[in-house]
Amino acid sequence: MILQSEDGAYLGNEESLVQACATSAPTMRQAVRILECEGLLRVRRGNGGGYFGIRPTYDSVEEQVSRHLSALHIPLQEVASVASVLWVEVVRQAATCAVPATGLLSQFRKAIDNLHETSTFHDVSSVEIATRIAIFDLVERPYFELIFRINATFQTGDSPLPATIDGSAAHARFVTRWKEAKRLELHAIAAGDEQAAMAAARSQRRIWDDRLLASAAALEGRH
Repeated sequence: MILQSEDGAYLGNEESLVQACATSAPTMRQAVRILECEGLLRVRRGNGGGYFGIRPTYDSVEEQVSRHLSALHIPLQEVASVASVLWVEVVRQAATCAVPATGLLSQFRKAIDNLHETSTFHDVSSVEIATRIAIFDLVERPYFELIFRINATFQTGDSPLPATIDGSAAHARFVTRWKEAKRLELHAIAAGDEQAAMAAARSQRRIWDDRLLASAAALEGRH
């Protein structure tokens, strides 16, 4: 019912939905609580209230699947491998787009150049995410984007893990290497060079994943 309706559509009140679903009020209330937790339903109480459907968004799907992966204790390395393979293909497709991507490099050059060795992981991540969004917009592959974002959310999430080695020599090297790899990636996309784009994407992902794994190792060493 929710997926067949427009986002925010009024589905009915409890009485009408109990009848429509041929169920009991207690069962309906339990289902409502579950759907609210999953971000698929909004309940408006009081006069003129009722149940309103919410279409799934990237953010809600990412959060739900990421929590499930955490419950399964999926290793970070496994998730990183999937994300990297997918990203290399996305970058390859970006390099083959009929619409030239020459604006990508100029769009992000200043943001990349403004990063320095003392920039935090959060600072670098903000630029990385912005470039990802631009590249996904270029290739228009929503399924690829969803799967990649699920993996990226699981890798970092709301955890302080990525910041565990901010300010270290290892982090300073990461910033320098990431900047160079990201420039090469954007250059290759703009030039329409598939092979160079794929090589740069692999390098950039390796640098990124190594940084996250180093943070995880440092955090584990503290316990």
